[in-house]
Amino acid sequence: MSTKKQAIHLQATSKIQQAIMANRSSPYAYSPSIGTMPQTYRKLSSSWDTKAGSRDHTANIFCNTTKNDAVLHVPSLLLALFNELHKNSDMIKELKAVSSGVMMGDDNQTIWLYTMRPSDAMPKNSEELERLYAFVRMFSEKHLDAESYLYIMKNIHIAVSFFVWFFTKKNFYYYTNEIRQTTRGGIQKQWRSILLVRLPAVNVMQNASAPKGRGEIHQKTILSKLEEEQRKAKAGIIKLIDTNCVVDFDDAMSLHSKISQCMTSGNNNFIGNKPGKKLQKIYQEYMKNDEKIKKMRKSLVHIETTEKKMGITIKIPDNTQDWGELGAPPPPPKLIRCNADYLGIEFPAQITDDTLLPNTLEEEDVPESWEDL
Repeated sequence: MSTKKQAIHLQATSKIQQAIMANRSSPYAYSPSIGTMPQTYRKLSSSWDTKAGSRDHTANIFCNTTKNDAVLHVPSLLLALFNELHKNSDMIKELKAVSSGVMMGDDNQTIWLYTMRPSDAMPKNSEELERLYAFVRMFSEKHLDAESYLYIMKNIHIAVSFFVWFFTKKNFYYYTNEIRQTTRGGIQKQWRSILLVRLPAVNVMQNASAPKGRGEIHQKTILSKLEEEQRKAKAGIIKLIDTNCVVDFDDAMSLHSKISQCMTSGNNNFIGNKPGKKLQKIYQEYMKNDEKIKKMRKSLVHIETTEKKMGITIKIPDNTQDWGELGAPPPPPKLIRCNADYLGIEFPAQITDDTLLPNTLEEEDVPESWEDL
């Protein structure tokens, strides 16, 4: 961003914040009164629902808009930004990088930005509404240019409403490519909002030296029940399908293909309408339990791994000189250097020609022959 654009951006931000603070009765910096926001959101979301129809976020819904029509032009700017982030990056990671006040879900495919009301996606109270407005402002400031950011700040109520609508409208934004087999619609995309309704609970790990908590024991109990239900579901599926149709429960794609063949009229493996509905019900329960079992096993492995890491900690005693009843170990042996010719002989400090070495042999003491010894 050039120096001129940065100056324009800072001036625009300052003017908008001053205008908001001067013309408000609420003590919050970015959001309106909590009482008027739900009505504003319902009117805007209704018009966007009509505009979108049954299309998803990849369709060019808000096209040929102008700045004079903020109700459509703000969604046009934000929809283009959202689609760019979805295509070239990871939406969850981009939202997480905006603020340290957000929290990831347990599956890393959901995120908490603010606490919603039980009735709809609106913030629970004024504090949560302020949190939402502040997040949208920071998100726009990070990803938009100065001119677009200025326009969004002038129409911040519309921008916040579209932000909520985009992530919470059913069957509109698909974060993953999950599919599901349905009776009437066939194979369809599986939609789930990435925004959590409430703040996720944080599991506090207990000390490894303490006895295992009830939570871990409860998880193992549930896991055994789910595995038993899976065995029954497998037996039910095998009983319903044709004997010539072999299914592999370890291969999810192959299993899904075989089940679809058994429920498709005209296929060689078709089992009929009534048994097909029963097979679909058992298969759906099997897939739900399979997902639960995977999550449960992953959680238990994480707990066991953490306990092993914490269990190898060695505590060093404060008093390292306390050797107990046996006393201190003996000192190591002292190294004594000796001359190879005179082992054990202590030499004088200075040796001259007249100095006689102790215990040395005189010439007359030397025998002429070994037979004289």
